Amino acid sequence: MAGGRRVSRVITKSSNNVMIFPMDDRPPPTNNLIMKHIRLPPLPRESNLMFEMILLFHVTIFTSLQFLHLYRTVWWLPQSFNSTGMNFHLIDGNLVVFTMAVLARRVPYLLLKSLLPSFSHWMLQLVLTLHMLVWLLITSYSLVSVKYDDHGYKGHVNTLLHLIYLFWPTLLYLNVYGFSLNPLFESEELDMNESDHHHVCSGISNQIRDEVEFLRKSFNVRMRRILVQATLIAYYSSFLPWAFVQPYIHYELWFVTQHLVLTWMLSFSLLLSRAFCPDFSDSLHKVACHLGRWSRLRPNHIPSQSWHPDHPPFPPGSIVKHQRELFKAEGYVPITSEPGNQTHTRFHLIFSGSSFPRLLLGYHVSLIIISLLILIRITEWYQVISVSTLLITSLFTFVRLGRDFLVVWKMYQAEEVITLRGPSNVSLSLSFYYIKRKMPSQIVLKSLSITLGLFFVFLGIVKVTSVVNKDLHKDMRREFVKYARVFPLASTVGFKVPSKWYRRITGGLEIFCGLGLALFPGVLVKRAMNGILLLMNLLGVYSHFMVDEKFERTAPALVFFFMLSCRLVVEFQHEKKQRKLQEMLDAAATDYDGLKKEIGEKID
Repeated sequence: MAGGRRVSRVITKSSNNVMIFPMDDRPPPTNNLIMKHIRLPPLPRESNLMFEMILLFHVTIFTSLQFLHLYRTVWWLPQSFNSTGMNFHLIDGNLVVFTMAVLARRVPYLLLKSLLPSFSHWMLQLVLTLHMLVWLLITSYSLVSVKYDDHGYKGHVNTLLHLIYLFWPTLLYLNVYGFSLNPLFESEELDMNESDHHHVCSGISNQIRDEVEFLRKSFNVRMRRILVQATLIAYYSSFLPWAFVQPYIHYELWFVTQHLVLTWMLSFSLLLSRAFCPDFSDSLHKVACHLGRWSRLRPNHIPSQSWHPDHPPFPPGSIVKHQRELFKAEGYVPITSEPGNQTHTRFHLIFSGSSFPRLLLGYHVSLIIISLLILIRITEWYQVISVSTLLITSLFTFVRLGRDFLVVWKMYQAEEVITLRGPSNVSLSLSFYYIKRKMPSQIVLKSLSITLGLFFVFLGIVKVTSVVNKDLHKDMRREFVKYARVFPLASTVGFKVPSKWYRRITGGLEIFCGLGLALFPGVLVKRAMNGILLLMNLLGVYSHFMVDEKFERTAPALVFFFMLSCRLVVEFQHEKKQRKLQEMLDAAATDYDGLKKEIGEKID
């Protein structure tokens, strides 16, 4: 062809029947952005022994609450023969020993292992073997001593049914772990050791895909073991006491079943926070960033390159043909994933950003919201104690998941800024300044916003309707009759404020402003909601003072007035820090552009 260079185009067919249409023999462009990873700051994390003790504490709470549901009493009645809140004499002590021996088996083992590090290997193995034998002896004795006939089961068939109840989880254990006794006492399968995996930004497509496959299998193994362990905890702590209850005991079936489900969900969340710690999820994130993603194109006659496993990473915007379909590389870093591979697509979607920590936190927050809704609807004393205790125990997991999410989220934002602007433009020290200076104020600001918003939503619902609590709603109606008489300027103008509409408007505003403060992301909207609630609390303090109420009635309004004021102060401080940080980033960008221009002029 005149005036041009002929480029050889050879159509070949690979071993997997992929048609290859090479564009030319030139190498792919190399002016791509290089992914720059930031090392996560060290986060405090408990040891194996400490975590097992925390897990044992949760298990004890779950079991005790289930016994409370089954063996509660009416000790307050005049003709009651009980002086305690539970019928302790009906609880089978051997069943309790068996349950605790199964669920707390790792605590003595890990305690002995930590206290005997200086012993020789054979001495350590001897002591640990003796511990296993003692554990088996205690478990067998408590199993034989369980009173099967006292639970209303007559005959060999029913006794066999109870034995199936006790030993059914053994089949689950054998299906997951086989005949190995090591997972029975060791808990390293939920830890992320530095020797297990070390990410290297190699830039070789095959190595990155192999790393993805290794981490995907590790993720699946962890998830499977978490599911098994959460099921065992819920089974032994909540189902076995229910299965061995006497037939003449009356209990609320729906609430016992609900406690079983909540036990499983809380145990699952606690184990998730341990197994998928930021160290492990960060390893998944790093390799997911190198994996990249493809989008399918239509039509199929667009000029394209070929894809094969040994090809170097494709730059963003590349169009390739694979399995008779066209795909386009998306993102801002080179793509190494296989086009059309759903496993790679899901892996990148979940782990490339902060989606996975957000999913964990969202799951636990939804669990807390469900528990709060249950707490609003129940009336029995033992039910209130049970759900309130579960909410309190769930705070440990909530704080840890919230901390991990906020740290990971901000670090990945800084990581994206460094990658897009270049390593010379934004230094790592500036990113750590971003994390250390911005994080504490933002945590306090979000915590205050959500807490205050949900409180005012609850308070507004109580004022508007009697669905939550009839007595509290009646008290609100009586109080607003007095507050309407002392409304500011009402007597001067000669206008009588209707107490009914005063209460409804106040409650509606509290619901609206509370939802905006807790859920709406806009800064200006939150500030407006904060200001409205601040004025309403100031009006409440004025009303309490004018009707000459006691200080304990005025104190809540004063407390929330100061909390709303503190939230505004924290918000202004946070905004000032953000502005200062942005100025530093802009200054760094300006210095880098000037340096680049000066170097270019010297080269020219």
